[in-house]
Amino acid sequence: MTFSSFAFRPLLLFLLVLLSAAGLSSCKDADNSESAPHFKFTDAQKVWAAPYQKPDVWVFRDSTVNERRYQPVNGGFQEISVGEANSRNILYYREAFQALLQRTDSTFQVGIDPDSKLPKYRFQVLMASSVDPNLRRHDETFQLGLDWSNTIFYVPVEQFEAGTALPAGWRLLPQITFFGTTYQNVLEYTAPVPTPPARPTSWDAVRVYYTKARGVIRFEERGGKTWDRM
Repeated sequence: MTFSSFAFRPLLLFLLVLLSAAGLSSCKDADNSESAPHFKFTDAQKVWAAPYQKPDVWVFRDSTVNERRYQPVNGGFQEISVGEANSRNILYYREAFQALLQRTDSTFQVGIDPDSKLPKYRFQVLMASSVDPNLRRHDETFQLGLDWSNTIFYVPVEQFEAGTALPAGWRLLPQITFFGTTYQNVLEYTAPVPTPPARPTSWDAVRVYYTKARGVIRFEERGGKTWDRM
Protein backbone atom coordinates (compact mmCIF):
# COMPACT_ATOMS: atom_id res chain seq x y z
CA MET A 1 0.00 0.00 0.00
CA THR A 2 1.26 3.45 -0.89
CA PHE A 3 -0.06 6.94 -0.37
CA SER A 4 -0.82 7.11 -4.08
CA SER A 5 -3.35 4.32 -3.50
CA PHE A 6 -5.74 6.86 -2.04
CA ALA A 7 -7.66 9.55 -3.90
CA PHE A 8 -6.81 11.85 -1.06
CA ARG A 9 -7.42 15.21 -2.78
CA PRO A 10 -6.58 18.09 -0.39
CA LEU A 11 -4.99 15.91 2.29
CA LEU A 12 -2.98 14.08 -0.31
CA LEU A 13 -1.87 17.41 -1.74
CA PHE A 14 -0.82 18.50 1.75
CA LEU A 15 1.14 15.28 2.20
CA LEU A 16 2.81 15.54 -1.17
CA VAL A 17 3.82 19.14 -0.52
CA LEU A 18 5.16 18.15 2.90
CA LEU A 19 7.19 15.29 1.50
CA SER A 20 8.38 17.32 -1.47
CA ALA A 21 9.58 20.07 0.84
CA ALA A 22 11.38 17.49 2.92
CA GLY A 23 13.08 16.02 -0.16
CA LEU A 24 11.54 12.55 -0.32
CA SER A 25 14.10 9.94 -1.40
CA SER A 26 13.68 6.36 -2.50
CA CYS A 27 15.42 3.61 -0.59
CA LYS A 28 17.16 2.06 -3.57
CA ASP A 29 18.76 5.35 -4.63
CA ALA A 30 19.97 6.39 -1.19
CA ASP A 31 23.55 5.88 -0.12
CA ASN A 32 22.76 5.72 3.61
CA SER A 33 19.45 3.84 3.66
CA GLU A 34 20.74 1.31 6.19
CA SER A 35 22.21 3.82 8.64
CA ALA A 36 19.36 6.36 8.69
CA PRO A 37 17.32 6.34 11.93
CA HIS A 38 13.74 5.01 12.08
CA PHE A 39 11.09 6.90 14.07
CA LYS A 40 8.02 4.94 15.09
CA PHE A 41 4.68 5.69 16.67
CA THR A 42 4.56 5.25 20.41
CA ASP A 43 1.91 2.93 21.84
CA ALA A 44 0.07 6.02 23.10
CA GLN A 45 0.04 7.57 19.64
CA LYS A 46 -1.20 4.37 18.01
CA VAL A 47 -4.36 4.57 20.12
CA TRP A 48 -5.51 7.51 17.96
CA ALA A 49 -5.54 5.24 14.90
CA ALA A 50 -7.41 2.42 16.63
CA PRO A 51 -10.97 3.48 15.59
CA TYR A 52 -9.96 3.14 11.95
CA GLN A 53 -8.53 -0.36 12.36
CA LYS A 54 -11.72 -1.93 13.68
CA PRO A 55 -14.10 -3.66 11.23
CA ASP A 56 -17.13 -1.99 12.83
CA VAL A 57 -19.33 0.08 10.53
CA TRP A 58 -19.83 3.66 11.71
CA VAL A 59 -23.61 4.25 11.80
CA PHE A 60 -25.03 7.78 12.06
CA ARG A 61 -28.68 8.84 12.35
CA ASP A 62 -30.42 12.17 11.96
CA SER A 63 -33.57 13.38 13.76
CA THR A 64 -35.81 11.51 11.32
CA VAL A 65 -33.85 8.27 11.85
CA ASN A 66 -32.28 8.33 8.40
CA GLU A 67 -28.99 6.48 8.45
CA ARG A 68 -25.55 6.91 6.98
CA ARG A 69 -23.02 4.11 7.21
CA TYR A 70 -19.26 4.35 6.85
CA GLN A 71 -16.89 1.38 6.66
CA PRO A 72 -13.22 1.85 7.60
CA VAL A 73 -11.12 0.28 4.84
CA ASN A 74 -7.46 -0.05 3.87
CA GLY A 75 -6.21 1.16 7.24
CA GLY A 76 -2.55 0.46 7.81
CA PHE A 77 0.84 1.67 8.97
CA GLN A 78 3.73 2.27 6.65
CA GLU A 79 7.16 3.78 6.75
CA ILE A 80 8.28 6.60 4.48
CA SER A 81 11.74 7.98 3.91
CA VAL A 82 12.61 11.65 4.27
CA GLY A 83 15.75 12.94 2.59
CA GLU A 84 17.70 16.10 2.04
CA ALA A 85 16.56 18.35 -0.79
CA ASN A 86 18.44 17.70 -4.05
CA SER A 87 20.25 14.77 -2.48
CA ARG A 88 20.02 11.00 -2.33
CA ASN A 89 20.89 10.97 1.34
CA ILE A 90 18.05 9.88 3.63
CA LEU A 91 17.79 11.83 6.87
CA TYR A 92 15.46 9.36 8.56
CA TYR A 93 12.38 7.17 8.14
CA ARG A 94 9.06 8.11 9.69
CA GLU A 95 5.97 6.04 10.31
CA ALA A 96 2.53 7.04 9.06
CA PHE A 97 -1.01 5.66 9.12
CA GLN A 98 -3.82 6.24 6.67
CA ALA A 99 -7.33 4.85 6.17
CA LEU A 100 -10.51 5.50 4.25
CA LEU A 101 -14.13 5.57 5.39
CA GLN A 102 -16.39 4.36 2.60
CA ARG A 103 -20.12 5.18 2.44
CA THR A 104 -21.97 1.85 2.43
CA ASP A 105 -25.61 2.72 3.20
CA SER A 106 -28.31 1.91 0.65
CA THR A 107 -29.32 5.57 0.23
CA PHE A 108 -25.95 6.45 -1.25
CA GLN A 109 -26.30 6.82 -5.01
CA VAL A 110 -23.23 7.39 -7.16
CA GLY A 111 -23.74 10.38 -9.40
CA ILE A 112 -26.86 11.57 -7.53
CA ASP A 113 -26.01 11.82 -3.85
CA PRO A 114 -23.94 14.93 -2.97
CA ASP A 115 -21.39 12.62 -1.36
CA SER A 116 -20.64 11.25 -4.85
CA LYS A 117 -18.17 14.07 -5.18
CA LEU A 118 -16.37 12.79 -2.09
CA PRO A 119 -17.42 9.14 -1.58
CA LYS A 120 -14.48 8.24 0.63
CA TYR A 121 -13.73 10.04 3.87
CA ARG A 122 -10.02 10.24 4.53
CA PHE A 123 -8.09 9.82 7.74
CA GLN A 124 -4.34 10.27 8.07
CA VAL A 125 -1.84 10.36 10.88
CA LEU A 126 1.65 11.77 10.47
CA MET A 127 4.16 11.22 13.19
CA ALA A 128 6.77 13.59 14.56
CA SER A 129 9.98 12.55 12.87
CA SER A 130 12.51 13.24 15.58
CA VAL A 131 13.14 14.85 18.93
CA ASP A 132 16.42 16.14 17.56
CA PRO A 133 15.86 19.83 16.64
CA ASN A 134 18.64 19.58 14.07
CA LEU A 135 16.61 17.03 12.12
CA ARG A 136 13.04 17.95 12.92
CA ARG A 137 11.44 20.37 10.49
CA HIS A 138 8.80 22.92 11.50
CA ASP A 139 5.91 20.95 9.98
CA GLU A 140 6.83 17.59 11.46
CA THR A 141 4.65 17.20 14.49
CA PHE A 142 2.28 14.38 15.38
CA GLN A 143 -0.65 15.28 13.14
CA LEU A 144 -4.05 13.65 12.84
CA GLY A 145 -5.96 14.86 9.80
CA LEU A 146 -9.49 14.06 8.68
CA ASP A 147 -11.37 14.96 5.51
CA TRP A 148 -14.99 14.71 6.63
CA SER A 149 -18.10 15.77 4.72
CA ASN A 150 -16.30 18.37 2.63
CA THR A 151 -14.43 19.74 5.67
CA ILE A 152 -10.73 19.20 6.37
CA PHE A 153 -9.39 19.56 9.88
CA TYR A 154 -6.43 18.48 12.01
CA VAL A 155 -7.16 17.22 15.50
CA PRO A 156 -4.93 19.02 18.06
CA VAL A 157 -3.62 15.79 19.57
CA GLU A 158 -0.49 17.22 21.19
CA GLN A 159 -2.41 20.04 22.94
CA PHE A 160 -5.13 17.62 24.02
CA GLU A 161 -2.65 15.18 25.54
CA ALA A 162 -0.64 17.94 27.22
CA GLY A 163 -3.71 19.74 28.56
CA THR A 164 -2.64 23.02 26.96
CA ALA A 165 -4.71 25.62 25.12
CA LEU A 166 -6.40 24.37 21.95
CA PRO A 167 -6.07 26.23 18.64
CA ALA A 168 -8.79 28.46 17.24
CA GLY A 169 -11.95 26.62 16.30
CA TRP A 170 -11.49 23.88 18.90
CA ARG A 171 -13.15 23.35 22.27
CA LEU A 172 -12.83 20.54 24.83
CA LEU A 173 -16.11 19.29 26.31
CA PRO A 174 -15.41 17.29 29.52
CA GLN A 175 -18.72 15.45 29.17
CA ILE A 176 -21.64 15.52 26.76
CA THR A 177 -24.53 13.23 25.80
CA PHE A 178 -25.62 12.61 22.21
CA PHE A 179 -28.48 10.32 21.22
CA GLY A 180 -28.52 8.68 24.64
CA THR A 181 -24.77 8.03 24.81
CA THR A 182 -22.57 10.00 27.22
CA TYR A 183 -19.02 10.76 26.12
CA GLN A 184 -16.03 12.04 28.05
CA ASN A 185 -13.38 14.50 26.80
CA VAL A 186 -14.98 15.34 23.48
CA LEU A 187 -13.18 17.62 21.03
CA GLU A 188 -15.54 20.00 19.25
CA TYR A 189 -14.43 21.62 16.01
CA THR A 190 -16.23 24.56 14.40
CA ALA A 191 -15.24 25.15 10.79
CA PRO A 192 -14.40 28.73 9.76
CA VAL A 193 -16.84 30.62 7.56
CA PRO A 194 -15.84 29.93 3.95
CA THR A 195 -14.60 32.79 1.82
CA PRO A 196 -14.37 33.05 -2.00
CA PRO A 197 -13.49 31.16 -4.09
CA ALA A 198 -14.90 28.44 -1.81
CA ARG A 199 -18.47 27.45 -2.66
CA PRO A 200 -20.45 26.38 0.42
CA THR A 201 -22.84 23.44 0.08
CA SER A 202 -25.66 22.18 2.29
CA TRP A 203 -23.74 19.00 3.14
CA ASP A 204 -20.58 20.74 4.37
CA ALA A 205 -19.76 19.78 7.95
CA VAL A 206 -19.77 23.00 9.96
CA ARG A 207 -19.24 21.37 13.35
CA VAL A 208 -17.64 18.01 14.16
CA TYR A 209 -17.36 16.19 17.50
CA TYR A 210 -14.44 13.82 17.95
CA THR A 211 -13.21 11.38 20.60
CA LYS A 212 -9.97 9.50 20.91
CA ALA A 213 -11.73 6.16 21.34
CA ARG A 214 -14.35 6.36 18.55
CA GLY A 215 -13.33 9.08 16.11
CA VAL A 216 -16.25 11.17 14.79
CA ILE A 217 -19.32 10.83 17.02
CA ARG A 218 -21.46 13.67 15.68
CA PHE A 219 -21.42 16.21 12.85
CA GLU A 220 -23.66 19.10 11.87
CA GLU A 221 -24.13 20.13 8.26
CA ARG A 222 -24.54 23.60 6.82
CA GLY A 223 -28.00 22.68 5.59
CA GLY A 224 -29.21 22.10 9.15
CA LYS A 225 -28.99 18.32 9.51
CA THR A 226 -27.27 16.77 12.51
CA TRP A 227 -25.93 13.21 12.41
CA ASP A 228 -25.29 11.28 15.64
CA ARG A 229 -23.16 8.15 15.94
CA MET A 230 -24.97 5.04 17.12
